[in-house]
Amino acid sequence: MNFNIIGFSLIFLNALAPVDLLLPALPIINVQFVHSDSTIQWISAFFLFTSALTQLIIALNLHNDSIYALSKNIIYLYVCSMLICLVAPTYHIFLIGRLLSGVACGALIMMGSFSIANHCYQKPDLLIGTVSYVSAISTLSPLVMPIISGYIVDYTHWRFLFLFLILLSLILLQFRQYAFVDGQVVDQKNTSIYGMVSRFDIICLSVICGLGLSLLIDLISFSSMYLQNAHHFTVRQFSLFCMAAALTSTLSRLMIPKITKHFSLTMIFYSCCSLIVFSLLLFIVTFLHYNNVVFIFAGLIQFGSASILMTISAVEIQKRLPLALKGIGLGSYGFIKFIIPFIISILIGHFTLGNFKAYIIITMCIPFLIV
Repeated sequence: MNFNIIGFSLIFLNALAPVDLLLPALPIINVQFVHSDSTIQWISAFFLFTSALTQLIIALNLHNDSIYALSKNIIYLYVCSMLICLVAPTYHIFLIGRLLSGVACGALIMMGSFSIANHCYQKPDLLIGTVSYVSAISTLSPLVMPIISGYIVDYTHWRFLFLFLILLSLILLQFRQYAFVDGQVVDQKNTSIYGMVSRFDIICLSVICGLGLSLLIDLISFSSMYLQNAHHFTVRQFSLFCMAAALTSTLSRLMIPKITKHFSLTMIFYSCCSLIVFSLLLFIVTFLHYNNVVFIFAGLIQFGSASILMTISAVEIQKRLPLALKGIGLGSYGFIKFIIPFIISILIGHFTLGNFKAYIIITMCIPFLIV
């Protein structure tokens, strides 16, 4: 059993779970705190923004020999942020907890990326396998967390969600020696910001990952409001759609190590882009006729294709970054990857509220931008 893959997966599960676990509870939190759909979106958006900014800061200041030493403090910060959310009496204090959790999760993501880079240094085959398996396990979060959240909210109280997150972080603490790997891969000396800005290929790959993450986070987060209000999906139907989307994403990532043995990453990339174009055409049908079956089919194609694109883009970024740009490169990648879902969540929350057609248009724009 590869305990490093388990450890890496736990890092990203802890980082993504605060978003996925809260989704079913957002309406209840809305009623208790703010009574406004346009305001409650900040619970997710605030988290994404602080996480993105933290990744950039961490990448510029973290040294490889400090990853393992710093990991315990970050996990403790994670636990403290969850405790604040657990006992927060007001919406603003709750947002402070979300801000701190965004900082902790952003740090975890960047430290996890550094650890994978150290673990797979000069081992391209190991890198592809590790990134594929870790990302596949990580996508279990949107598949499993809403189910766990539903049971917790139905039978206890939504605040107990944060006790579950604390428990998850304690499991990560037990695997800390495997999850956080020190090394000499990321050389912070002679780091050139201009050198990073001039790497248009890295920026484009990061944007692809950000748009793919938007499909996995923003569209799942906000589509329930529109699909259910338009009386085209029941709650159960939408839950099944979310589970199918997450399962499709997971299976797609698990297939990557086998696919790359027979096809080049470039061919896989263009094949996924072609599938996304096809899904765009299906979304146009949905836009015109509100066809549930077509919407589900198009969504699954998008989730699967976007997941593969995100994974191979992440692998390409790791392979293309020279040592002198590894630190700021991974930081820029993390920042772009999370700031794009933040921006799109603001657009969806403010400009398409209650307008199903406007929502579909923005939905169509995301895969178009990926292509």
